[in-house]
Amino acid sequence: DTVVLLNRTVPLVQFLMEEPLPSSVDVVVVGTGLGEAMLAAAAARSGCSVLHLDDCTFYGGEWASFNLRSIDEWTERQEKRQRGEDEIPPEPSAPLIKEGETLIRIRRRPTIRNLTDQWTEASSGSSFAAAAVEPAAVNEDGGDSALPPPLPPPTWREAMDDQWRRFSIDISPKVLLSRGDLVRTLCDSEVSAYAEFKLVDRLLGVTSSESSIDIHRIPCSRGEIFDSESLSMLDKRRLMKLLQLCMQWHAAPDQCESVQEAIDTPFVEFLATQNIQGALADLLLHSLSFLSPAGVSPATGASLRALCRFMDSVGVFGPSPFLVPLYGSGELPQCFARLCAVFGGIYCLGRPVDGIVEREGRVAAVLVAGQRVECGHILLTSAFSPDQWTNTDSQSTVSRSILIANGSVKQEGKESISLLNLGGLAPGEGARMLETGWEACTAPKGYFVAQLTVEGEGKRELVDDVIEKMYAVREKGGEEEGEGEKKEEKPLLLRRIEWEQVEHPANYSVPSNVGVLRLPDATADYRSVMEEAKSLFARFWPDRDFLPRSLKKEQQEEEPFDAREGDDEGKEEGDNKEKEEEKGDSQ
Repeated sequence: DTVVLLNRTVPLVQFLMEEPLPSSVDVVVVGTGLGEAMLAAAAARSGCSVLHLDDCTFYGGEWASFNLRSIDEWTERQEKRQRGEDEIPPEPSAPLIKEGETLIRIRRRPTIRNLTDQWTEASSGSSFAAAAVEPAAVNEDGGDSALPPPLPPPTWREAMDDQWRRFSIDISPKVLLSRGDLVRTLCDSEVSAYAEFKLVDRLLGVTSSESSIDIHRIPCSRGEIFDSESLSMLDKRRLMKLLQLCMQWHAAPDQCESVQEAIDTPFVEFLATQNIQGALADLLLHSLSFLSPAGVSPATGASLRALCRFMDSVGVFGPSPFLVPLYGSGELPQCFARLCAVFGGIYCLGRPVDGIVEREGRVAAVLVAGQRVECGHILLTSAFSPDQWTNTDSQSTVSRSILIANGSVKQEGKESISLLNLGGLAPGEGARMLETGWEACTAPKGYFVAQLTVEGEGKRELVDDVIEKMYAVREKGGEEEGEGEKKEEKPLLLRRIEWEQVEHPANYSVPSNVGVLRLPDATADYRSVMEEAKSLFARFWPDRDFLPRSLKKEQQEEEPFDAREGDDEGKEEGDNKEKEEEKGDSQ
């Protein structure tokens, strides 16, 4: 694309780069992830002037969603960054730095390592099941057209390439609690008008042996618990008694002495005191533990709090407590960015920050494309945090995988949005898998995208175990089909992408007017990013509300003013006055 000026034609990107930025703003936000977007929207709505920058040309940062071609570009970019081949920004101009100021260079540090992207052997197989062959065209006289129907692509990979726009693949997938803080914030701020959501209508658990695997539904509502055939009537009563005790403790902790005394003990020991063992204990430890902290023996207090949050959201929008945004989690940063723009926020994508100017222990300005922008506060993620502000001795790792297949891991009559708890395969690791498809607008019909998340590094064996027991990596031959008629057919795994997200947190030398946000963690929901955004906002603007409920505009309640109606009324009044004068003269 190009822009035609009075005396020259320049590329659109160059024109945008030459467009001057404001010389001074209240807040500069670097990165367009979910936490940054929420803080930018909250600051703009509270009356601050906001400049939002990102070196990427897309919204979302580490929270983005990609189609099939843009995720290829993302993987290539991450591989270059790992090899140190990304572009180094030029040195800022010396006149932009004033006396007594210090320049701190920043650039996006590599946060992705051990990235692998491979198409499986099945992707080269015949795609006759994926390609929808259209019927032959019909002439006006009812006869068939001479044009034959289009031929389907010969391989699965080519069939996927033909529908590359229909994929929306998250790199940091999460689910929303129906009664969580994020849903409340979306509704109060009216950001929910910019997005659509669907219920995660199937919660699945996994029990595994060396040779087989059982994927089963997890009962979570009262009706599902009593309809479950996997629990005895005695176990159902014990489970309901535990849930009632949990909610009572959550409402009045001091009145539940039995729970308070065991709050720091392992959860499995507390369950034993409630006569909960065997299949029921496995259900609580490995299935209903979507929100529980990772660990082989989590504490009773943390486990009960997670169970209370889970059960509190059951039945709000349906039997499941979880929601997902259509088109993936990458929609949420864009929704908050729209709210920020409505209240005057300025957005510049594809503009890296060359450096930060520090004076007397505070950030005074940022340097962008040869311009100096004065600012009162700066917000950025740890991916942009310079070495001076980073604790290199501490590190957190999240292992992520994307699996694209031609079917669901549990085939049923109706397509579902599924969340799998993989505690039966990897106890204590907090591993989960979110599987979406056409229903969530993340893949074309006939395809499913599964995203596996687990805390820690070196989890390739777990991914291999999931693939071995839930997927087929090659199409079956005739003999194999005959042998497998009695077994449930596994979906073909067509592509797998794996990587590790590494983060070094900020240290104590961060200036007082700088807020550093964490990268997406391994938890299932958005609670941590919401708490972090609220905490930073309260720290910088303690006298303001974080995205409060919108007030109804008086203009919407009143009828709109129409100038023509006013003219008609004035004309009518003039006519009446003339009639009265004529009547007086006649008398």
